[in-house]
Amino acid sequence: MSKEKKQHPNEQQPKAQPDGGARDTDVLTAAEAAALLGVSRWTLYAAANRHEVPHRRLGRLMLFSRQALMLWLQHASPRNAGMEDEDAGLP
Repeated sequence: MSKEKKQHPNEQQPKAQPDGGARDTDVLTAAEAAALLGVSRWTLYAAANRHEVPHRRLGRLMLFSRQALMLWLQHASPRNAGMEDEDAGLP
């Protein structure tokens, strides 16, 4: 008898790209989003719980949109990003 894990009919496997890589998805797990942002998973969870990072909850699972994270980074104010910009009129 084979002990292979049976796939649920609604469960999707990543589709292979022509170059052999996995499908590039817009929905990220916390681990994937943390790697994208260069922070630990726990730092990301804490920021998401403070509503500082765009995310969605699905039960206990936290999901992140790659596009929303990129927009969030682009529109972060210099003060929130820890950068000072004399032209921004910040004190």
